[in-house]
Amino acid sequence: MGVAGEEKDKNWEFQKTWGIILYTTDGWKTWTVQFKKQFGQKGELFSSHYFSKVFFINADIGWAIGNKGIIYHTKDGGKHWTQQESGTTFDLEDVQFVDEKRGWIVGDNGANVEEGDGEGIVLYTEDGGETWHTQLRKKATWLSGLFFVNKDTGWVTGIAKNGKQGLLLHTTDVGKTWISTTIEEEFEDIFFVNKDRGWITIKEIIAMFYRTTKLFITEDGGKTWKKQKIGLHKYPYRPFELNKTGVK
Repeated sequence: MGVAGEEKDKNWEFQKTWGIILYTTDGWKTWTVQFKKQFGQKGELFSSHYFSKVFFINADIGWAIGNKGIIYHTKDGGKHWTQQESGTTFDLEDVQFVDEKRGWIVGDNGANVEEGDGEGIVLYTEDGGETWHTQLRKKATWLSGLFFVNKDTGWVTGIAKNGKQGLLLHTTDVGKTWISTTIEEEFEDIFFVNKDRGWITIKEIIAMFYRTTKLFITEDGGKTWKKQKIGLHKYPYRPFELNKTGVK
């Protein structure tokens, strides 16, 4: 899990940002700071960096991503982290690998989608992140979620056009080509158990804060979606939390 913190440097007299990775071994009961990275350089008035997502393919090998193109990689369960070059300054939102070599990252430039300035990006690696290639850049979008069921087939979710439409991208050829679908809902995240059955969560704005309030399911690989009833005491934010909240 990645979080961010900030502190004032009394000697440099500027605001530094700390990217923090926390680690648990007891099912989320207690957390330990495993990695703490100071961002910012002397002379900067403000440096806002953070980690947004952590993904592990096994107990040892994982990646942490963040805004401004940040990627860090570990091979020893998080004891040591090394930075990887992303080739972009976009804010990176989600990451997934299907094995130790092949993986994808999605993100966006953070600009206003409603005014047409937003741009989404899909990065791909086939050497464990030693080199990252831009697989897709899409204008007037934000890209926030992705899920691959194997090395060929995957989906990416985001927001399109005027900022009020959900965008779903689908590939069956490792991301060489993508089929685009939009609906009048704002997709937030996505999860599949196989190439046919999966879920997407939908975002709703509530009093200047947002939380996911809708869940849709597909049984045909994303060709059609239908709303699914959820019995929850609280709304889930990401689909992988649903096993703890009682999907019906």
